[in-house]
Amino acid sequence: MSRNISGCPLPRPITLTARLAPFVGKIVTVVTPGLIRTTGVLSNNSASGFTVGALRVPFATSFYILLPVRGRPLLPFNVNARAEDLGEIGGQLVQVGRNFVELIQSSGSVSTLFPLNLFTEVQCEPMGDE
Repeated sequence: MSRNISGCPLPRPITLTARLAPFVGKIVTVVTPGLIRTTGVLSNNSASGFTVGALRVPFATSFYILLPVRGRPLLPFNVNARAEDLGEIGGQLVQVGRNFVELIQSSGSVSTLFPLNLFTEVQCEPMGDE
């Protein structure tokens, strides 16, 4: 697991590529530096990245993905995720994968996938700890 994550539960044995697989052919939104939102059909999901519409997104860049599903937080952790050129988002942790964190942002109910790479930093804390 990445060194840029702290306080989170152990990761599940699922990668970002595997988590995105059920959404290939569906409409998703990716947020890239400058808070540019691109909405389109997810395709070309591979070990190195994915495509949304005409935009190719390598996993080794700064981004997060909004999935077209209503997320269900299953773990009692709050999470703050920060990405270079994207700022910080916070919410409730859904799961930690091998190279991503899934959360429900405080401002919504859709699942947000946040990669764990050199552009990102994630901090979890158990709910109820003030």
